[in-house]
Amino acid sequence: MDVDAGPWIAEAKAAGAADDTILLLLKSKGWNDAQARQALAEHYERSLGSQAPSRRSGVASNPLDGFLHVLFIGVLIAWIFALLGLWGEQVDQWLALSRASFNMPGFQGSYNRSSLASAVILTPILLSLGGLLHKRLRLGVTDFSSGVRLWVFSLALLIGVGSIIGFLIALLGSFLTGSPGAEFVLNSVFAVALIAAIVVYLVLWLRSRRPGHMLTPPIKSGAAIAAILLSAALSGASLFRGGLPDEVARIQRDGQRIADLMEAAQRINLAFYNADSLPASAEPVEPGIEITELPESLAPTILSDRDLRLWKDPNGQPYTYRRTGPQSYELCGVFEASWADYDKRGLDVPPKPWVFEAGEHCFPLTPKEKPDSGLYPISVMN
Repeated sequence: MDVDAGPWIAEAKAAGAADDTILLLLKSKGWNDAQARQALAEHYERSLGSQAPSRRSGVASNPLDGFLHVLFIGVLIAWIFALLGLWGEQVDQWLALSRASFNMPGFQGSYNRSSLASAVILTPILLSLGGLLHKRLRLGVTDFSSGVRLWVFSLALLIGVGSIIGFLIALLGSFLTGSPGAEFVLNSVFAVALIAAIVVYLVLWLRSRRPGHMLTPPIKSGAAIAAILLSAALSGASLFRGGLPDEVARIQRDGQRIADLMEAAQRINLAFYNADSLPASAEPVEPGIEITELPESLAPTILSDRDLRLWKDPNGQPYTYRRTGPQSYELCGVFEASWADYDKRGLDVPPKPWVFEAGEHCFPLTPKEKPDSGLYPISVMN
């Protein structure tokens, strides 16, 4: 049976009790905060002879609030992935697991900078959205008990806690099955620490019942500064490690030149010992008969018509093939930097005979005696 606290509140007020004291006493008798405040409001309404003006919460029926909360959580998740990507790149650099490789025939570039671009774009958006949501709460535009706010934050917390548990399970499983790699441990520890810090922040934000209740200005400012510093540190490390955009593009172009020349050398090597490997449309000899001398030109015996149209470097300059003897030849290209420049930067440079200098450089080569023993032909000087 509902109990009317009105008479008791009237007597308490007559005795000089403050509103906070009345609320505290009611809650000590089993009333929750909302019930106690409602009873006190009814007392004042009876005393004044009029009802207090009601204010409908604008959040539950405000599409803009719902959009802002969902957008904030979506940007937050994307920002976390961007930082995890930048951290992973940094760990790779520390452990020398992910250096630019010129000696891969399929080399297309040394760095994927999507994480860097994401961090640079998303960090100011995330901070702006967080500041806007805090401001709407402070001004009363968004109610602290908004259903949209509670559900969106609860879902984000569920994802965050689930991610932490998943990382911890994977980390423990790797220890139980053997010694995990240092890369996996460092990435997992960083992910758990980052997500845990965000979960704590969201819990404080979710439990706020009034401005400055759980998230005081120092906490909010500290979180924003930490996010900026972390993003700036990882982004700066990625930019410093990979170089400026023009430098990265130069590395990619020189890497593509080496890859193209390696592929041409492999085709020459295969064609010299196996005529069956030549393009079907331009076989110079009968299948199964070995070539005893290198051709004067790569067209059309070694490279197909399609390859000839692409037989240019990334800057549009043609590569050069020259026969220097019955079983020796040169492949030439124009490089933008030297092998020594890349070696100083700690990049994995190609082995001999693919050491090059800046400018036009020619590689004197001859087919290997045993073409199936390795990928690359040998130098004439070897």
